[in-house]
Amino acid sequence: MGGQALRLGGNIVLSRILFPSAFGVMALVSVFLYGLQMLSDLGIWKSVAQNERGAEPEFLNTAYTIQAIRGVTLWAICAVLAWPYAAYYDEPMLGPYICISGFVAVLGGLQSPSLMVHQRQVSVAAITKMNLGSQAVSLVVMLTWAAIHPSPWALVAGSVTGAAVVMLASHTWLSIYRPRFQWNAEARCELIRFGKWIFLSSTLTFVVSQSDRLMLGKLVSKEDLGQYSIALALASLVKMLAGQAINFVLFPLMSRAQNDRERLLTMFVQARAVLLRACAGCCAAIVIGGPLFFDSLYDDRYADLGFYVQWITLWMWCDIMTHGIENVWASLGNTRVAFIGGCVRALGVPFAIIGYGIIELPGLVCGFACADLLGQAVLVAMLPGRRLAVLKQSGLYSLIGGSYVGLALAIMAFQRPSASHWSFPLLIVALTIPPILDAGLYTWRQLRL
Repeated sequence: MGGQALRLGGNIVLSRILFPSAFGVMALVSVFLYGLQMLSDLGIWKSVAQNERGAEPEFLNTAYTIQAIRGVTLWAICAVLAWPYAAYYDEPMLGPYICISGFVAVLGGLQSPSLMVHQRQVSVAAITKMNLGSQAVSLVVMLTWAAIHPSPWALVAGSVTGAAVVMLASHTWLSIYRPRFQWNAEARCELIRFGKWIFLSSTLTFVVSQSDRLMLGKLVSKEDLGQYSIALALASLVKMLAGQAINFVLFPLMSRAQNDRERLLTMFVQARAVLLRACAGCCAAIVIGGPLFFDSLYDDRYADLGFYVQWITLWMWCDIMTHGIENVWASLGNTRVAFIGGCVRALGVPFAIIGYGIIELPGLVCGFACADLLGQAVLVAMLPGRRLAVLKQSGLYSLIGGSYVGLALAIMAFQRPSASHWSFPLLIVALTIPPILDAGLYTWRQLRL
């Protein structure tokens, strides 16, 4: 949570220094780099968390070697593809930005396997402190650079610095043992066997999660793309927190219960109920208070942010409901289910194109949201049990959250014409408190049980 607060606070300050077009250009850089990462993802850390040999040095060293080779290869691909990518979007500076930002892949590949061991052992505190520290250093570099020379280079420098801090911390502060390059044939086969379906599903995940910016990069101006990216950053906060909880806490715990399927399913359903209730409250607060948040903290250059964030949050909620279901099978060693779910969710691309042609941005996000709902239905149908309980959770929290948002927006629409300059903001704040308070108290009670 602290990391997301740092990211959000830094974004607000940077928006005062940089122009919206800088965020638009960096959105295209981020999509490119994220695409390379996802198109070569072998799920190495998940394999370490799930495999019974995951704590053995020989297995970890082989994973480290594969990870390092992958990082260097990705940087080389950046150097080759950056210029055609820049030419496609008619933005010459994309080439240098991508070549320098691509070094993040090398730094990520050189991270010590000690991090994987900490994730396997669910050492949340240590990893959280490291991530907070890296984000803080990255933010200081961004702000300092932007204050001296306002340009996208500030964002590039911050991202590379953050990756360097994580890499160094993994070999020093969080180091459990000294890794070395090693190639064990048996470990390599196990890593590739587990990761081949993750590779395919990650490819589809990239298509679904990043194609919005790839499309908008050609359809709208860099300024509008920058506004969309900022709104997406706020709307994605809840999804990112839920994803971290699922990937770094719930998945390792479920992997420990892989020999007791009923216990595993019970753990998943109970944890999902907590996550959905918390996420529903936060999403409701973003939809209600998002426009006032942006109007208060951003200048007139970012006038459309409130409109963007309300629609994007709808998509994020549908994504949150789908996220994590495939991890039930992954914790049992079966990663093919995630690929099947990804195939269904990839329908979001044609849906989004059709939707954008009809009603532009609302149609685009509704297209992706519909594909997520369809993917959820397929993934739930493939669960080894507790299907009805999962569907009830999705329906219940969607109904509660949607009803509250609808009522709140209706009250705001009724009060707006006659509201004074101070009473309307107070009304919005009052309407955002109940869902957040409920989500926080409920989550706190469940964590203490």
